[in-house]
Amino acid sequence: MSLAKMDLYDYIILPGIIRISLSASNDPALVDILSEIEMAKGRIYADGNYYSYLGYVIYNGLGNTYMELQVVELN
Repeated sequence: MSLAKMDLYDYIILPGIIRISLSASNDPALVDILSEIEMAKGRIYADGNYYSYLGYVIYNGLGNTYMELQVVELN
């Protein structure tokens, strides 16, 4: 089974969200993350847990750019 692994990125896990820090809204990591998730058919591995991908939002806050992956944790 293929998994999109978030270990390479600067992220934090919040309830229902994996928030990834980006350098800008056009950061090349954005394309890498989304294509990895697509190839893994929406299955994500982060911080020892498995998640199912629902969608994403990009926003700027406090001078930083973030990508929030909306996820559901799998048991």
